[in-house]
Amino acid sequence: MNSLKDLVAQIFPEECIIDGTSYSEKGKRFSLRPSNNEEIVLLRIDNPHKKPCQYFRGINPKCDLLCICRINDLIFISFVELKGSDVEHAINQILNTVKAFCPRFNQNIYHFGCKKLPVSHEKKKIYGVIVSTQGLSLKQPEKKKLHNQGIYIKRFKSQEIDSWTCSQLLKRFNDLNTREH
Repeated sequence: MNSLKDLVAQIFPEECIIDGTSYSEKGKRFSLRPSNNEEIVLLRIDNPHKKPCQYFRGINPKCDLLCICRINDLIFISFVELKGSDVEHAINQILNTVKAFCPRFNQNIYHFGCKKLPVSHEKKKIYGVIVSTQGLSLKQPEKKKLHNQGIYIKRFKSQEIDSWTCSQLLKRFNDLNTREH
C-alpha cells in the first residue's frame, strides 16, 4: 500500500504539502500526532506569508488547511480554519472552499477537481474544523441543513485539539453527529 503522502503527492503540487503534522498562524495552532496505525498529511490552502499554493488559486475566501488522515484503510478529510474571533467568516471560508474544491461532492465519493482521493467512509462526510477563541454560533436549522449535505463543522480551542490523533478527531465528529441526530 502506498503511503498517504505518496498518494497525496500524485494529486497536489509539492508546494501545497506541509512538512509535519502541525500548523500555526496568529497564535492559533492545529496539531495532530499519528498513532501507530495512522498517517496524516496537511495541505496549505491559504497562507498570506508564503507563496500561495497554485492548486487552490481562484478560491476566495478560503480556509487555511486541508487535513487528510488515514487510519488503517479509512481515509477522511477535514477543512481547517485558524481564526481569532470572526467564527461566522470562518464558516463561510470553509463552506466556500468545500464548494470550490468538491464541486460534485455527494454521498458516494469526493471529487477534487477531476482528481479523486479514495475516501473510505460508508457514508461520506466533510468535516470543518475551526480553531478559535470564540464560540460557534450556528443555529439548529443551519446545522441540520449542513448535516443533510454531509458537512459537519466544529470549533475547538487551540489547546483543546493540540496533539490529538486522527482517531480522536474523528471520534469528536462522530460524537457530534450522534448528539445532533
